[in-house]
Amino acid sequence: ETYGSDMFISEELQASFIIRAFVISSMLGVKTFCIYTLKDLPDDFQAYNNAEKYFGILRENFTPKKSYDGIKFTMPKIKGKYMGDVKTEIVDEAERNKEEGEKKIVFSPAFEGEDKKLRAIFWVVGPDGTEQKEKIKVKAYIPENSEIFSIYGERITNYEKGKGYIILEISSSPQI
Repeated sequence: ETYGSDMFISEELQASFIIRAFVISSMLGVKTFCIYTLKDLPDDFQAYNNAEKYFGILRENFTPKKSYDGIKFTMPKIKGKYMGDVKTEIVDEAERNKEEGEKKIVFSPAFEGEDKKLRAIFWVVGPDGTEQKEKIKVKAYIPENSEIFSIYGERITNYEKGKGYIILEISSSPQI
């Protein structure tokens, strides 16, 4: 019988998984969160499975991977009290008209930071929790002068503004 997996994921997908896990844990009041391994293992290391060699948030030579950059930027932004979810609406009419069990699920938790600023993080998954690479438009009821960033700290400027809301294009990769 064979155990383990040789299924590899991209650095971007690893970062999305880790950030979403941190955020959901924070929503639930979890105070401590552990990363399985800090750095990747050497290529010649005899691992249980090959994919496990690359679970680190740093490469073998200690250079940061995307997940490290995501943690470094995102975690201080959401450190604080979970305040509930930001009201959102899916803009795409075809998506809105789907049956309840077939609709994509939008996550929009908001946190009050130590600086008393409110910060929200947005992402979407399929009805069964699957990754959504294709972006969908979501109306988020936050001030139109809000600043939007990728989890890596890159400013996002291509969104529509309205009175008391913005329209974002989101996928499973969180935006804050």
